[in-house]
Order: sequence, then structure tokens, then C-alpha cells
Amino acid sequence: MANSGQYNTNQNKIEVSKIVKMLAVLLIILAVPMILKTFFPFSLSLIQKIEDFESTQIYNVKNDDRQNDIIQISLDNIKNLQNLEVKGELQYYEQKIKLFGKFCFFIGIYVFLLTQITMIMRVLSGQSTPLLKKDFFIIEYMNRSIANTIEQSLIFILVLGYYFLVVCKIQNVLFVYSSVLLFIFGRIVFIIMYYIAHKTGISTLRSLGFILTVAPYAFMILETMGYKIYGNNHIQY
Repeated sequence: MANSGQYNTNQNKIEVSKIVKMLAVLLIILAVPMILKTFFPFSLSLIQKIEDFESTQIYNVKNDDRQNDIIQISLDNIKNLQNLEVKGELQYYEQKIKLFGKFCFFIGIYVFLLTQITMIMRVLSGQSTPLLKKDFFIIEYMNRSIANTIEQSLIFILVLGYYFLVVCKIQNVLFVYSSVLLFIFGRIVFIIMYYIAHKTGISTLRSLGFILTVAPYAFMILETMGYKIYGNNHIQY
């Protein structure tokens, strides 16, 4: 009897133990979804935050690289613009120098023609030895005209060079052309009036040519001093 009672007790303990284990398993089974339901969104949120952080870092790196590229491109553009400006200025002054060379060439051709005409007249007249001082009046007056023309041309070229290369805009080159033509025309009038004054005795006639000669570089000197004779021709600094 004692043995059967003990056996029953052991059986009861085994049954209780099985029930407890089953309840424990059941609780675990029920607890797992609750745990997943609670911690899964948190895990997803944490994972999302980690991914966002990594994306932000990657974006920042890319953005920094992009900004560096933009800065580099901007610097390159600035350098290109500076190079273009330098090239533009060089081309600008190259055009001016070429035009100034043409102006000097025109004046040089005029003086050259005067000297050649005088030389031909001297040879044809037989007065090829000027040291004898037996020149005809026409040759003497041509020599004086040449000397005066060289003197006035030197002054005109110096004033023209500073005005055209430093003060005047390239777009207003027409005014400079007009000044050169007026100067040459004034020298021609001076020579003609010089001869007429000798024949008529009216010495003031040659002053007309002198005025036409002096007027162009007088205007350029006034322009250089700030007086707008030709209009808005000045380079703005």
C-alpha cells in the first residue's frame, strides 16, 4: 500500500510537471508574438535610422564632392574669363597699335611725297647742290614746308599716340581717322597758301593751313584733359 501511494504521488508530480512545462511552452508561444510586435517596429525604426544616417553621410560626402566640383568649376571659369579678358585686351590694343601704325604710315607717305617732289624739282632745275644756296623760290619754299611738316608731324604723332592708345575707345576710331585726314589736309592747305601768300603778299593766308593743322591735336589735348570735344570717346576705368 505504501508503495502504491508513493507511486501515485510520483505520478501526480510527473503530471504536474508536464502541465507546468506545457504552460511554460504555451506562455513562450504567446510571448514571442508580443515580443516581436513590441520590438520589431523598434528594430525597424532603428535600422531605418541607421540607414538614414548612412545615407545622410553618403549624401554629405557626395554634396561636399559636388560643392568641391562646383568650386573647382567656378575657379576654372574665373580663370577662363580672366584669360579671355587678357586675350581680349591684347587683341584690343593690338588693333589699336595696327591702326596707329596706319596713321603714322599715312603721315610718313605725305612727308615722303613732299621730299621726293622737292628732289625731282631740284634735279630738273639743275640746282642739285643746295650748299651753293642758289635754289629757286619754289624749291626753297618746299624745303621750308617739309621742315615745318616734319616738326608738326612729330608733335601730332606724339599727341595722337597717347590719345588713341590710352584715352580713346576703339569704337570711336572714326574721330581719329578724321583728325589724321584733317591734319594732312591742313598741311596741304598750308603749302598752297604759303605759295599764294608769297605771290600776293598776304602773309596771313598761310595761317588757315596752320589752324587746320593745329586744330586736330589741340582737340585731342583738350579731350585728354577731360573736355568732351568729340563726345563720349573716353575709356572708362
